[in-house]
Amino acid sequence: LVNSLFCIRCLLFIAISARAKLLLQCVCVCVYLSFNVIRQCCLMRHLWNLLTSTSFYLQLANKQIINRFCFSVLIVFTKFVLPAAFRLFAFNFLLRPCSPFTPTAADENQLHFCKKSVETAIPVVVPLEKWLQDRLSSWVQLSGHDGTIVPASDSTLWKKRASNESNESNAYIKLMNDPLSNFVAKFYLFIEIEDLTRHFNNPAIMDVKIGTRTFLESEVNNPAKRADLYKKMIAIDGNEPTEEEHADKAITKLRYMQFRERESSTAEFGFRIEAIKSSDGHTEKNFKRVKSKDEIMEILINFFGPDSKKVRGIFVKRLKVLRRKLLRSAVFMTHEFIGSSLLFMYDKKHADVWMIDFAKVCPVETVTLNHTSSWQLGNHEDGYFVGLDNLIQIFEEMKLFEMRRLSTNTTKKNSSSSNISRMSNTSFDGERFGLEFNTA
Repeated sequence: LVNSLFCIRCLLFIAISARAKLLLQCVCVCVYLSFNVIRQCCLMRHLWNLLTSTSFYLQLANKQIINRFCFSVLIVFTKFVLPAAFRLFAFNFLLRPCSPFTPTAADENQLHFCKKSVETAIPVVVPLEKWLQDRLSSWVQLSGHDGTIVPASDSTLWKKRASNESNESNAYIKLMNDPLSNFVAKFYLFIEIEDLTRHFNNPAIMDVKIGTRTFLESEVNNPAKRADLYKKMIAIDGNEPTEEEHADKAITKLRYMQFRERESSTAEFGFRIEAIKSSDGHTEKNFKRVKSKDEIMEILINFFGPDSKKVRGIFVKRLKVLRRKLLRSAVFMTHEFIGSSLLFMYDKKHADVWMIDFAKVCPVETVTLNHTSSWQLGNHEDGYFVGLDNLIQIFEEMKLFEMRRLSTNTTKKNSSSSNISRMSNTSFDGERFGLEFNTA
């Protein structure tokens, strides 16, 4: 494809250029383009951005590699001819989703996403180097393995997919036409998804992993031991490994996952707080041993900040809507949702919550799931509703907890104002809301 594009561009230059040193001009453009393609591929595989970016051809014109007439013709070519050809070729042969996907007349949403996947991947306002620098300067990956999510455009993200798995992309494709579509990031194929943070200005963010089980049943019989998981375990509790595990300096993934569930609030409440980023940019991920209700509420109070009641009320309302839509979702009732999270975000104007992380969302054909029963090998229950219901309950009980907490602090310090001052200086203090939230 790249070689073909080079040839087309060379022929185009020959046809439209009026300069004397035509061959030299074509060679310069090809060399310049080649180096930029290699560089961009090394950065984040932004080949498409480069080939269709107005700023790229503006750089060529400014450096007098091409004249202004060539520049004008190339812009028309890359904005109309090339996108149509690339869309036809790429989506039919190169960039097919991980599972068979043939849009029909009824699949208007998918066709819309095909179109948007091209449009959103073209930052044309500034040069790519400047765009990447600005985008990465404000980029925060709150959870997951580092480097698995990168910015694709101003409004979308690329997410790395394991070569031997297609669970996540399959889940996204199914969810786009599901009642849960408003609770997940928009899917733009080959996993390109909506950047949810673009709706907010310096948001406070919280990642909460939902479910009483965080491992797949296929991992139960996996005997492979991993040294990295052993190191993670002893970092949390050096006394947890057995003598045999200490000798091997390695443990199975199942052993580590069950240990994490037991040490956190997952086992009892069906959810655990994975990470929090405050509006000032501070990120905290040290919640591995938070397991009691009081500990959870303390963290949530600090996350919500002074306007806890307003923010909490919006989140409770959204979580209840989510629960109703989960009951109507064919995808949810026929899939086990393992390792999925709820992403909470709010700023001065907005607050919302989304479902994220579907790498371990797998279809279940042999049994009917209710997402509340205790897990036994073979029943595929994940405890999603257990975690969601407990989270809603804790949010609703926080008002009484705050009153009890305030009363205790008042007794100790004999001043409620000093207690409020102490709360406003915590790490996860939310900003005060100058405007009403958008609850739509």
